[in-house]
Amino acid sequence: MKKLGLLGVAFALALAAAPIAQADTYNFSYTDSANGITLSGDLTTDTSNNILSVTNAIYTDTATGLNGAATLDTDTTDLNNADANNVFYPAGNAYLDFYGILLEVDGGYVNLFSDGGYLDNEYAPASDLANENNYQTTAGGTFTATDLSTTSATPEPSSWLLLGSGLLGLIGIAYHRRSASSAVSSW
Repeated sequence: MKKLGLLGVAFALALAAAPIAQADTYNFSYTDSANGITLSGDLTTDTSNNILSVTNAIYTDTATGLNGAATLDTDTTDLNNADANNVFYPAGNAYLDFYGILLEVDGGYVNLFSDGGYLDNEYAPASDLANENNYQTTAGGTFTATDLSTTSATPEPSSWLLLGSGLLGLIGIAYHRRSASSAVSSW
């Protein structure tokens, strides 16, 4: 009986100390009016600033004719070929590092990256991703982002599992106590 009580206390303490991850969502836009390039959408990051997803993103480039929905490319081979790392820094002016964000758009690849304070837009058709000499690069665009996240933390699945097991343990203790007291009173 004492062991079950201690187990319930242990679950409660584990729940109190469970890590809570903070996922942030940003509305972003990239504009290079001199070259007719626009991109806008939402991105979500984890606590290490790694981009988890890009949603509602539309890319338009009048010079290449590329126009359509943009999705985050997380294929490690593609990231290595384009020298991209899909990391977003919410502080500072550029928000992106030298490696940038790799997106797939209408059969092509677009990498937005910071180059000495300016933002560059690099495009490669699917067949040319491994050959950087064939990339088309434009410089001088502006990138802005607005934090859409609330200040409340989002628990990870492991936290929910820990919460559920703790509650089940407490219910088990209450049930065990009730059945033990009813057995005593029936004598």
